[in-house]
Amino acid sequence: MGVSNREKWIVMEGERLSKGYIALQAERHPIYFENIELLNLCGCTDPTALNYKSYYVKSDNKTCIYKLN
Repeated sequence: MGVSNREKWIVMEGERLSKGYIALQAERHPIYFENIELLNLCGCTDPTALNYKSYYVKSDNKTCIYKLN
């Protein structure tokens, strides 16, 4: 099948996608998957927060939780 606007995607090479589809497998025979988990890469990127994760690639610092003194 491919894409109908190849030039558009070539220009966008290296950019992060914000939505789309995930293909788990594209083979001829049916495959049954169990317990598939997706990791949300948007969250608190402030290292001083309790819920900071280094693997977040998009900041949403309004979700940060801080220790009360």
